[in-house]
Amino acid sequence: MYILYNSALRNTDREVEGVGSIYIRILSLIAFCRDNNLEFIHYKHHIGHNYNNVDENEWDTMWDNFFNIGGICKTLKDNDYNNFEIIKKHELHIDELDEFLKDKNKDKLYYFLHIFTILYKKPDYYFKLVEDDILKAYNETNRNRPLVFNKNKKNIAIHIRVYNNMDVTDYTQFLNSTCGYHLITENMYIHILDRLANKYVDYDIHIFSQYQFKVKYSNIYNSNKYHCHLEMDTINTLHHFINADVLLLGFSCLSFLAGIYNKNTVIYPNYPYLPKMLDRWININEI
Repeated sequence: MYILYNSALRNTDREVEGVGSIYIRILSLIAFCRDNNLEFIHYKHHIGHNYNNVDENEWDTMWDNFFNIGGICKTLKDNDYNNFEIIKKHELHIDELDEFLKDKNKDKLYYFLHIFTILYKKPDYYFKLVEDDILKAYNETNRNRPLVFNKNKKNIAIHIRVYNNMDVTDYTQFLNSTCGYHLITENMYIHILDRLANKYVDYDIHIFSQYQFKVKYSNIYNSNKYHCHLEMDTINTLHHFINADVLLLGFSCLSFLAGIYNKNTVIYPNYPYLPKMLDRWININEI
């Protein structure tokens, strides 16, 4: 039996999702397959949040090369799919799991959007099944990608998610910190930054965000204490998150994806929508 990820199964009229949402699901499906002696088939996916307006096919290819999942998983040629019975389901639910695993038919090819009810029962267990291999595959294609970090110092990377065109809330809610993704006010971030500076003395602090950061967090932006990187392309931003000595996750699936790849110190905010993925992540209240 073979399993693939298919974002087209998502029931929404909104723009194609970003790389964080898509690849968290892909990694969870790979881990699920390994845990149950199934085979995951990878193919290039369409990735949203193309803020740099790169040609769409080139954008998708850049991400596919970045993660290099094809280096650790089976791929098929287009005509190979004709050899399978194809079944598309939105979700493999935990209540269906036992019955699903009884099916040993090797000619079936299942497309799933996600397995969240299975994953969230023990996310640390599943991601540990794949974390070494996915990091090795990533390093094979990114070892020469440059970093803006000072090589002579330890570096903290902080992801601060701001308002963007994928938000279902309005701009006022972002400014007033009244919605899920944007609950942290500037004063709250200043407090967090001070705690980080006290704990990690002499570390360089790098903040990665977008243009709206200057509007809502102007005092932080204008401070000379931090290196602010606004509008860096998403691929290189994620590359910095993965390689930071300390990574403070933002309220974003892009952050959570980086936290799975980063093997150093990862600090987890009290996020209202996603569980803590790895046991080694440190709660923000513990620093």
